[in-house]
This record gives sequence, structure tokens and C-alpha cells, in this order.
Amino acid sequence: MKKQILALFASLILVFCLAGCGAASAPKTQANVSYGGGAAEEQAENRGQAADEAGGIHDGETEIPSAAGESGAPVADKIIYSAYAEIETRDFDASVAGVYSLITRYGGFLETSSVTGNDYYASRSSRSASFVIRIPSQHFEALTGSLTELGNVPYSSTSAQNITARYNDTQSRLDAYEIEYDRLLSMLEQAKTVEEMLAIEQRLSDVRYSIQSLSDTISGWDSLISYSTVELRLDEVVEYTEEPLETGNYWEEVGAAFSATLKGLGRFFKNLLKAVIAVSPILVVLAAAAAVVLLALRPFRRGRKGKPEPGQKVKPEADQEDKSEKPAP
Repeated sequence: MKKQILALFASLILVFCLAGCGAASAPKTQANVSYGGGAAEEQAENRGQAADEAGGIHDGETEIPSAAGESGAPVADKIIYSAYAEIETRDFDASVAGVYSLITRYGGFLETSSVTGNDYYASRSSRSASFVIRIPSQHFEALTGSLTELGNVPYSSTSAQNITARYNDTQSRLDAYEIEYDRLLSMLEQAKTVEEMLAIEQRLSDVRYSIQSLSDTISGWDSLISYSTVELRLDEVVEYTEEPLETGNYWEEVGAAFSATLKGLGRFFKNLLKAVIAVSPILVVLAAAAAVVLLALRPFRRGRKGKPEPGQKVKPEADQEDKSEKPAP
């Protein structure tokens, strides 16, 4: 009987010891998870994935609504629209003014622009301009449909990039980091040792950097989503590019090719004549300079004809006279 009582007391003492050890080790385990950089990053990523799957982030007692909101109402897709077009014009100045008119009409702004060939020595047919326009996304289709007002549009392209999933994932990660940042601030106020303070401050620095990076990414996307990008290249031409024949037989295609060849030859000789006329003053000056040089060198060339070449012996004048007086046999 006594042995049974002693065994019972021993069992109770062992249970109390194990409970005390578990209670003492629990805070240490929690501190290690909170201060470890890699573990906290995994928690943030897990919260971001859970937001995409379940529509929100749950962490203890705090719930972060997803991008769709607490009501679960659908949110419009995040789409980035962009376009590029090449435009030919016969009236360059009027087309450039038309570009600025379109920007004003649709409430956009000009991001960059450049004009080449608009100097004294360049011909009018070689001028060109490039524009990068930012336009509200709701007016994107209206502006691209109005490009024919500027001239002939031989080439154009549009693109739409749907970044809804990436946007929502990035927003969820940002929300998770912001919650972690607030909790770290609260833990920093309650820290009792220098080691804990240093660990929390290091993690705060990492979280602050992640928040800034994700905020910049979302801000850039918001700008591209709200204002679409349209790139234009404007070229001044004499004749518009002809559209290919949609229907026609073989001889019509041959005739069109022959006509295009004749037009090309005509433009070539026209440009060649223009180039000759343009450089004719230089050719006249070079010809005059060459004539002056030749006239200046002419006396020296005559003098060199009467002089013997190096190594050639000069015969006495008496021998030359005897040979001249000697009768021929």
C-alpha cells in the first residue's frame, strides 16, 4: 500500500515538472519564430497565398480583406493598354499640331517628344517626329481611332496586359508586411533585452524595405492602368504608301509592280538631279582650284623637259656641231 502511494506521488510530481518546463519553453519558441527573418518571410508569403485562395488574410484575431473587399463584390480587372502607330503625312506642321490637339481633346499629356530634320540644311521631305502620349484609359480606343486624322497610317498595333492576379498578390503581400510592421513596433516597446531590441530592429528594417518596394510597384502599375501609353512616329512624305491590292489577277499585279518601278526610277533621278544642283557650287569651286594649280605647275613642267635626267651624260657642244656638219653617206 505504501509503495502504491509513493508511486502516485512520484507520478504527480513528474507531471507538474513537465508542465512547468513546457510553460517556460513556450515564450522562447515564440521569440525565435518572431525574430527569425526567414521564418517571418515565409509567414508573409503564406498569408499572401492564403489571401489569393480564401479572399482574405487571417492571422490570429486579425483579418485583412482582399482586393475584392469584405462584401465580396467583383473588382474590375487591372489591364495595361498600350499602342504604337506609324503615320505618314504630306503636311508635317499640321499633323504635329493635330497630335497636340488630340492630347488636349482626350485629357492626356505628352510624356516625351522629338523632331528630326527640322533644320536649315535638311529637306522638307525628310522631317520626322516621335511622341509618347499618356492618355486616360477610358479614352484609349477613341484616341487610337482618331489617328487617321493626322495622315495615312500604314502600320499600327495595340496590346492589353492583364495584371489582375499579380496586382492582387502584391497588394496582399503589402498588407501582410504592414501588419507585421505594426506588430514589430509593439514588440519593440515591450523588449527587455538588448538582443531582442537588435533582432526586432533588424527585422523592422527588412520589412520597411519590402513595404517601400511593393508600394512603388503598385504605384507604377496604378499609373500605367489609369493612363495608357500611345507611341507615335510621324514621317513627312511626298506620296502615301499604297495599300496592297485585295483582289486582282496576275496582270494587274504585274502592272502595279511596273508602275511602282517607274515611280521609283522617277524619284531616283529627281533626287539625283537635286543632289547635283545642291553640290554644284562646291564642284565649281573645286574645278577652279584645280585649274589654278595646273596653271601654276605648267612652267615647272616645261623647265623639267629641258633638263637631263639624273645619271644622263651631257655631250659637248663641239661633237654635236661636227655631227650636224658631216654629210650623210
